Amino acid sequence: MNVSVDITPSPELRSLLARAATWPQELLKAVARALTMSGPMIVGNAVRYRFTSETGPFPYSQNKLGRVTGRLRQSITHSPPQIQEGTHTVTMGFGSNVKYFAIHEFGFSGSVPVRAHNRRGRPVRAHSRFVRIQAREPMQTELRHTRTSEIILENARRQILAMLEREGGTP
Repeated sequence: MNVSVDITPSPELRSLLARAATWPQELLKAVARALTMSGPMIVGNAVRYRFTSETGPFPYSQNKLGRVTGRLRQSITHSPPQIQEGTHTVTMGFGSNVKYFAIHEFGFSGSVPVRAHNRRGRPVRAHSRFVRIQAREPMQTELRHTRTSEIILENARRQILAMLEREGGTP
């Protein structure tokens, strides 16, 4: 599942983007460098504010998870930016290899198997039960947060300025 985050550039950045439009491939590379620089900061903020070191549970409205073992918190990562040639976009992924990350991020509704077990000394056969877990969206919430936009926009501004200086003199 993909989450799209639209960021509105400042007037200064729009002006730089307009000047850099004559070098579309270099502009995409500059944006990719900006995302490469932004990735660790975004992951750090997500871990700090959304995958807290506090013990939960927290209300769903806070869009954050508490710590039980710290495994999920330590596994949050990002993928390198990818330039999509056909659409002239740059994409970057954030996530975790921990199985239950997706359940917390996107929610779950469906049947899950229950193994045979004993209840109050009596055997219970294996069966399935319906489970509904509401999405907490900790990573999506962090990606939509103003501080994330500010990090990306500032790094993009720096990279575009550097590109313009390399390609065609001082902006």
